[in-house]
Amino acid sequence: MRSGGPEHGRASSRFGSMAWLALAVLSLGLGSACTSGSLGADEVGRDGSDAGVDPDRQDEILGDGAVVDAEAVDAAVDVEVDEVDEVDEVDEVDEEPWVEILAPETGSEVSNPVWFHFATGGGVATVELVCDDWPLQDSPIPAERGEHTYSFIGVNRSRTVILTGFDAAGSPVATDEVTFVPSQPAFDCTTWTDTGYVSGDAFTIELVNVLDKPVELHTANAFWVMHEAAAADGVDIRIVSGFRTNAEQEYLYNCYINCSCNGCNLAARPGYSNHQSGHALDLNTGTGAGVLTWLNNHGGTYGFERTVSGENWHWEWWGGGPGGSFCPE
Repeated sequence: MRSGGPEHGRASSRFGSMAWLALAVLSLGLGSACTSGSLGADEVGRDGSDAGVDPDRQDEILGDGAVVDAEAVDAAVDVEVDEVDEVDEVDEVDEEPWVEILAPETGSEVSNPVWFHFATGGGVATVELVCDDWPLQDSPIPAERGEHTYSFIGVNRSRTVILTGFDAAGSPVATDEVTFVPSQPAFDCTTWTDTGYVSGDAFTIELVNVLDKPVELHTANAFWVMHEAAAADGVDIRIVSGFRTNAEQEYLYNCYINCSCNGCNLAARPGYSNHQSGHALDLNTGTGAGVLTWLNNHGGTYGFERTVSGENWHWEWWGGGPGGSFCPE
């Protein structure tokens, strides 16, 4: 966008110079055409006509009879106009790189998975979204895409996501951020399947989401009935670990064998953990007020039993209890 500046001042001064140049040429013409401000006597006919003036140049005679060289004036003016035309254009101001998260909005609560909508400009070529130093995409997202979806594992708590824009060379050039809560119902009856294991034998398991953890459908319903009974007594039972995939069990088993992670906690061989059956749950007995006491007193009523010595958090359900369900079976 053009704006006022030095170039406009130069253009104005040149137009002023053009006017003064024209006047100068006029003055030169006057000085060379006469000496007394009027035509000489030998240039005027005895009948009073302008015998010494070319009839084709009558319109160039000034009021006092002076003759101006019009061609010289035109040439001078043309030179100045050409120079004005050559005034450098004022450079357009380059747009600064920018990125903006359009949705979700700061302070909002949005359903999980979360759809991010963003806009960019100023030469931003790609973007990346990061939450708590964790990238929310496998590779940079083209800026023109304008959206990305991500399914948070930890939900129902505040999250801050930073959007970074990169130029064509891959250098970060702009950022924006948003703080929001990805939400999900405590009990989500949307089912999906995975591969479960019992004693090394694989089978297809049907899972639902309970308190942000995957649990086998029938076990989930039994837990829901127990959870509501405990809540009525002022005790909040939470699930720390539910169903595990084979890859997750392999990781925990290697931690146990090599004593390199997960506190060297005991873990069964992949394919042989009851967590892979979907019927075993690790509960918050170490952090929840009154949880262990309540489970010891009432867990069996709802079909849940401790099955691993030394792990007061490990409870399993293989049937029993008063019945009832949250999700259709």
